[in-house]
Amino acid sequence: MKRPCSKETPGAGNPIQSLYNDALNFACELRRRHRALCERDLDAVRKTIRKAHARVIRRKPGPKADPRIGAAARERARGTAWDVLYSRHIQNYAPMPDSTRDDAESGFRRKVNSYLQRHPVLRRKLRKRGGGTSSGDSVA
Repeated sequence: MKRPCSKETPGAGNPIQSLYNDALNFACELRRRHRALCERDLDAVRKTIRKAHARVIRRKPGPKADPRIGAAARERARGTAWDVLYSRHIQNYAPMPDSTRDDAESGFRRKVNSYLQRHPVLRRKLRKRGGGTSSGDSVA
């Protein structure tokens, strides 16, 4: 009978598939090396491995960035106008009342400009294109 660990999966050129294959091979090696413990108490082994993964592969605490802000900042660095960015990246932008729309636009501009400040390569691209400090939106 063939082991599931030895199964070769297609798509070895894909980095995600390669990562999966490496993790699978390492898990098979762990299982082989600690066979007695795995046969005795598989749940404890899985719990221990899960704890180890949580310590090694962990995300930093705190709020995670909104991917739409990064995409909008890259578009802004390419020279896209704010009006176009609002309609593309703010949810339910068209049906918003004017007062809510103004708040959403200012908050969106603040987040995009903050993102650009933390990513100097994009800020330099924006400066070269001549975009930036129009109508009170600071970039630097």
